[in-house]
Amino acid sequence: MMHGGVFATLVALAVAAGSEASAAQAARAPESARVPDEQIRVEQVSGGTILIRDVTGSYAQHPRLFAEMMAVRDRLFTSVCACFGIYPLDPDAVERPADLRWQIGVRVSAAQGRQSLARPPKPYRLVALGPTEAAVLETDVQHAGTDGLAMYRWMAEHGYVQTAPTRLEYLSHDGSPMLLPARIIVPVRKRPSGLVLPARR
Repeated sequence: MMHGGVFATLVALAVAAGSEASAAQAARAPESARVPDEQIRVEQVSGGTILIRDVTGSYAQHPRLFAEMMAVRDRLFTSVCACFGIYPLDPDAVERPADLRWQIGVRVSAAQGRQSLARPPKPYRLVALGPTEAAVLETDVQHAGTDGLAMYRWMAEHGYVQTAPTRLEYLSHDGSPMLLPARIIVPVRKRPSGLVLPARR
């Protein structure tokens, strides 16, 4: 199973800023823009209750769907973390954007004054997401392509295998679209086989 390749990371970030062209531009970014290895870290990422929605189709839906989800979140819950997308398919693995399947979500808690979580309207649902060890990288839309490529190479060179789909946390929705901060989260574990990609010389 493909766990959300680096181009899912790239396209999702760029399209969230409202531009398919931005994805192609970022994909052509020079190698010199590659993120330094020391900026990638492995850490425990918190779990919790997630307000989530399944999506089919183009990543161009990001802005509208995030706005709709945030309206539901603000009406029924207290937000605990940034909004995120989950991308189990690499866009290069499907014939048409209409065939893409992905999810958007946000960690929530009960609204102020409530003892329990409200029931969200369809197509949203609440799911429990457990804590996980993950490779994490702070980035922005402009550098998502080269940073993501560097991250997957780093995982191979350090003996990590991806265990669940890539998650993209969108840390802000304000400011210049190409400079919006984001966080790439890739659930990982050490390869029991010890297999590693030899480091570059």
